[in-house]
Amino acid sequence: MSETAPRERPKRRGRGAPPAVTREVNYRNLKNPFPPMKVFSDDRIEAMHEAAFDVLENLGIRVLLPDARDHFTRGGAILKMAT
Repeated sequence: MSETAPRERPKRRGRGAPPAVTREVNYRNLKNPFPPMKVFSDDRIEAMHEAAFDVLENLGIRVLLPDARDHFTRGGAILKMAT
């Protein structure tokens, strides 16, 4: 029968101990280190784009703010009053 040594627990830092790792982070110039991921294929993106146009053209949206309605009208939108 062989004896095994008891496992040592990792040492814990006390309350006044400095953090294990200190680093400076420049939050104004964050860089994403990962490459962009393509979630949707180009044809699916095109289908979503066309569906959005279909909703706007056939169903429309309700705009409650009068200034926003004026802005859309100046941009060429057709304003229909809801009944």
